[in-house]
Amino acid sequence: LLRQAMEFVGYTDITQDTINSHLRSTADAFFDSATNANYLRINLESALNALMPADDFGSSIISAHNMGSLGETTQVSGLVGTLQDRDYFTFVADAHGTVALSAETSHQLTVDWQLEGAVGELQDGVFSFDVMAGQQYTVSVGTSDGIGFYELAVEAQVDNRVDIPVVDDPPVAPSPLPPTTELGVIDFLELLGGDTAQDRQYQLIAGRTGTLTVEALFQHAGGDVDLEVYDAQGQVIATSESVTDNERIDIEVLAGQRYTLRVTGEREGVALRLANLVTHENGVVYVNGTTGDDQLTVAVGESTRVVINDVTYEFENVGEIHVDGRGGRDAAHVVGSEQRDTVTLGAGTAELKSRGYRVVVEDVADITVDGRGGRDNVTLFDSIHDDTITTSFSETKMTGGEYASTAINFEIVYGHANAGGYDTVTMYDTEGRDRFYASPSFARMIGSGFYHDLRGFEKVTARASSTKDIARLYDSSGVDQLLATPDYTLLRGDGFSNEARGFGRVFAYSNAGGHDTARLYDSQGDDRFYATSQYGVLTGDGFYNNARGFSRVTAYATGGSDEAYLFQRRATEAHYERTGYSAIYGSGFSASVRGFDTARTRLYNGEYITNTNVVAARGSAETAGERQQTETLSPLVWSVEDRATNQLVTTSRTENAHRDSETKADTEASGRLQRQLVAQYRRSVATIADDLTPSAAADPNVFDALFAELGELETDAVS
Repeated sequence: LLRQAMEFVGYTDITQDTINSHLRSTADAFFDSATNANYLRINLESALNALMPADDFGSSIISAHNMGSLGETTQVSGLVGTLQDRDYFTFVADAHGTVALSAETSHQLTVDWQLEGAVGELQDGVFSFDVMAGQQYTVSVGTSDGIGFYELAVEAQVDNRVDIPVVDDPPVAPSPLPPTTELGVIDFLELLGGDTAQDRQYQLIAGRTGTLTVEALFQHAGGDVDLEVYDAQGQVIATSESVTDNERIDIEVLAGQRYTLRVTGEREGVALRLANLVTHENGVVYVNGTTGDDQLTVAVGESTRVVINDVTYEFENVGEIHVDGRGGRDAAHVVGSEQRDTVTLGAGTAELKSRGYRVVVEDVADITVDGRGGRDNVTLFDSIHDDTITTSFSETKMTGGEYASTAINFEIVYGHANAGGYDTVTMYDTEGRDRFYASPSFARMIGSGFYHDLRGFEKVTARASSTKDIARLYDSSGVDQLLATPDYTLLRGDGFSNEARGFGRVFAYSNAGGHDTARLYDSQGDDRFYATSQYGVLTGDGFYNNARGFSRVTAYATGGSDEAYLFQRRATEAHYERTGYSAIYGSGFSASVRGFDTARTRLYNGEYITNTNVVAARGSAETAGERQQTETLSPLVWSVEDRATNQLVTTSRTENAHRDSETKADTEASGRLQRQLVAQYRRSVATIADDLTPSAAADPNVFDALFAELGELETDAVS
């Protein structure tokens, strides 16, 4: 297909590299979160459109190419580039006669002729029709088979015959005609504050086949106004002569036909509004915007109501409504029924489906869809720009580039960000008990009567207004970082950032892989921290932050009377204390506290060590005596297996028996396992260094005692 298109527009020496280069330059870029890489997706339509020349003439009656006053012969060159392409031409006849059109074509183009508002004849490749001097005509060139270029020849043949009428009676002077204003081709026009102290008339051409609406807006108490519409033959085809406020005429017209509107009345300050924007055929309503900024409303149900630029239409037995904004900063409001509606929203597009009807909106910058209840669901798709979605119980809004899409009163919301750009989400809770779940690939807010599920967004923020809400954050397979405070919890990694704000309880899980770290910060009140090899929990007034499965967990106390409780669960775990610091370590994990008033460590053998000087890390002086008193190295015993536990409870009799059995087996471990112990402990020391403040890490005396004990341990192990 691409090679044929290149040949069509004149390419020579077409190679595989030529085709490949063009496909890459017109492809769509997207990011794949699974492989963490950017890719190009072939867009064949875009590749073909980029090759084809731009449409050289207008593709509708409204945008028809004006050929002016048609003389004897006119030449025009053009292209029919697609099977749907049609070029429109309009002209004014200089004299009575016949116009003949013919076309020389290239490639496989077979011309299809259409004359708007009149009848033509095709004979031997020549399309002809009669014209009257001063009248405007619109003809179009399309295809009945194939595409190609054309050379259009237009020839006017003047009728020189003169008919002499037979006069039986003396002529009667005609009544004076009201002044006439030429309005041209109409799609939508407002004439505000018109002067109708005397009758006026307007000539216009229908821009499309469909409904022509004429409204005169006024208060009847100030005087009456009536409307009349005439066809091209001068016959009255519609009138409006009520004795109420305003007058309105709705008639079905043909594109390209000329009509005359006559306004009669005895008052001034009448506003006229003309609209040729709606077509209703075979149970389908087509609503067309203008090139300006339009306001549209579509409401479905037992009957269908359409409002465009304040002109209202009511329809019965309608199955589909198609809305095309056609440019400008348009705004569309679509109202669903009380049934179960399904909606798809994109950048400038919308589709609403339910039992018995379908609404399609295209090329509209601002779209709002109201589900009105009924267990409705909406799915939003992002654009290639940086998009933002905000969700709440009653409203979801997506913005990006030059568009805004809003869904209100939808119980179920799905969102997908896969078109590109850096996309963000803010999700709000309700007054009830809500739950928030977030992973590198999805974010989900669930509560009574609603379900919001968003996928592929780079940054997610969830906001809770009640401490009754719970948030659960999940890691990636890479290296992730958790930051938890009383106000918010943030888990981020390569390509994602998930944040929970204001939740009463937050659980963060590190179980997908990677060396993940967690930092937990306290409040200014009295807080408690609990840690085992499986998790670290920091809790206080109004908050509860739980980090589970992280390789390294560090808790920081900055105010209040704070206490920490560390639990050794295995003989394989080590314990270390110094002034301002307490920690437990094991295979693949470390849990430490800094700045707490008191840190109590329950050793695996059942003993307790209390460090009352951990608060020194907040900035108080640390003496050598305090360090000597608090630095204690617990017995280090290693096991071949690391049997995990998720419970933070006091040791039971069963656990004591198991511990005694395990300790005996560990005591009989080989020298090889003891050497593994030393290597593991060296890594634990490095972990401690990472947790120290810059000032503490700069002190060469901080680790003196620790390394001395490490040297003694290594000597014992080797021997």
